[in-house]
Amino acid sequence: MTDLSLPPGIATRFTAQSQLHRGRMGVAYRARGTDGTEGVLRLLDTSLSRSATDRMRLSRGLDKLMTVSHPGLSVPTVHGEDGGQLWYFRPFVVGTSLAERLAQGPLPMDQALSVGGQVADALHALHRAGLLHRDLCPERILLQADGR
Repeated sequence: MTDLSLPPGIATRFTAQSQLHRGRMGVAYRARGTDGTEGVLRLLDTSLSRSATDRMRLSRGLDKLMTVSHPGLSVPTVHGEDGGQLWYFRPFVVGTSLAERLAQGPLPMDQALSVGGQVADALHALHRAGLLHRDLCPERILLQADGR
């Protein structure tokens, strides 16, 4: 069974419904805010923010990311810190990862070009804001039923 308990300060704002992913960057939960919003709550691994300088750098990056608006990006709507634990909350996107889709075989050329173009456009929006995606991989690209 997965532990869905959250640090006390975060638990006053969110309820974890299920664990989505645990990786190098931390753990992500499907969560509900006290205001009823559904989304993804990510608790960043504390090894990424051991010092106050690290936490400030990550927080500034999240602030900047929240200013980016692009239909191909799911960016945080709110972020914070609780006892040295950095977290952010973003909308939940329903879709199939590109990795899952590629496991079924190659994409048709028109779909591959569409996905590639949309990913490049989203990355361009990040770059214009002075941000880099440091871990882009097929698991992080979601294909939605409407082709986005």
